[in-house]
Amino acid sequence: MRFLPARDAQNHSSKWSSAFSETNYLTTKSVRSRLIQNPLFKKKPRHAAVSTRFPRKLSLAVSLSMVAAALAVPPAWATTESIYCTTGLFTVTTTTADGITTVEVTGNTSCAGEAVIPNTVTSIGYQAFQGATSLASITIPATVTSIGDFAFYNATALTSVTFEAGSNLETIGNHAFRATTSLASIIIPASVNDIGANSFNGSSISSFDIPSGVVRIRAYAFANTPNLTSVTIPNTVIHLDQAAFQNSGLTSVTIPKSVTVIGVAAFQEASDLVSVSFEEDSELTQFNDQAFFKAHSLVSIDIPNGVARLGNHVFHQAYALQSVTFPSSISYIGAAVFSENTSMTSFSFPDDSPITDIKNHTFIGATALESIVIHSGVTSIGSHFASGATSLASVTFKGNAPSVGTDAFSNVATGALANVGSSATGYGSAGDTWNGLTIALTHSVTFDANGGAER
Repeated sequence: MRFLPARDAQNHSSKWSSAFSETNYLTTKSVRSRLIQNPLFKKKPRHAAVSTRFPRKLSLAVSLSMVAAALAVPPAWATTESIYCTTGLFTVTTTTADGITTVEVTGNTSCAGEAVIPNTVTSIGYQAFQGATSLASITIPATVTSIGDFAFYNATALTSVTFEAGSNLETIGNHAFRATTSLASIIIPASVNDIGANSFNGSSISSFDIPSGVVRIRAYAFANTPNLTSVTIPNTVIHLDQAAFQNSGLTSVTIPKSVTVIGVAAFQEASDLVSVSFEEDSELTQFNDQAFFKAHSLVSIDIPNGVARLGNHVFHQAYALQSVTFPSSISYIGAAVFSENTSMTSFSFPDDSPITDIKNHTFIGATALESIVIHSGVTSIGSHFASGATSLASVTFKGNAPSVGTDAFSNVATGALANVGSSATGYGSAGDTWNGLTIALTHSVTFDANGGAER
């Protein structure tokens, strides 16, 4: 559809009303706006001694000239074309406004089978192929720079997405390929610098190489992807957002040194994840809440030196977790960090740890845990700290007695000991019961190399 230019409308009075009725055309309201904004059109104060005839003529002349100038402004054009798929079709809309032309896929009608997008198209718009449940394959030309939100959402039969060589694609919108349950593989162009939230949530992809221009893996981008076993994260990424790989099928992952934050629930319920490694000189500073919540298969993890914070429930129900490297840079741990772990047998806080307050439920239900060493700087331990750690037989305290919350050591091994230094205060005497533990005094032993005697 081509709209009638304003200059032609002056000579075709019969078309005047239809030209101005189009919503994409220059409206009379916009003409009035331009005229009102012009200082020549604004009313001037009158002086009683001056004739008003000449100013009225001048005002009328100025008004007409302003109307002509406003109508001469290039209008916005919009044309729509139908492109056929194997069956059904999709629409391409070409819009020109302010001298800029965009060509966008704007929707589809029962597009099924194969779709080939013309190489004039610059973007795939919002919901362009949403619900095209019989669309099996699509070819995207190099001219496309963006894929909009929900563009292929719920295209459940889509198995093949081909980007032509030299692709200029930069952005993949939120939910763009969400619920593409037949899409097993996709090669994203290197030019992409932004992958939106939920972009591949619920897809069937099995591997994914994230382009090096991406700096943030957004929320739920790869959530609910049980077939995703391999992902390559480039060293440009600095943030893994909330639930980025929640409930994915990853078996191992390498976190590049550029990542500074692992977001809330980033790997939650990634139940096949066995190994997590961090590049040398990691810049990571924090694990947010539930980062590895229910990562049932995770066996060991070496937390990089420099991490300052572990949020709540970070390793809750990480049943297989046996070994944790816990650096002295950590100054805060949230509640229930290792709760319901069933494989770890011992844990020691570093002697120089800055942690003073240990939160509730840290080791609750850690049934394999036999011993814990708590450094001298701790002043408080939360309630249910190791409640239900039924194998816990020894807790060594290297400082004076901290304050202890309710049931911190309830339902631990019978006769479990609190090993305390002979000069430590606040525990009581040897053999006394302290918070459900039996006090056992320890003595420091030194060796005199000259005399060979114990002291």
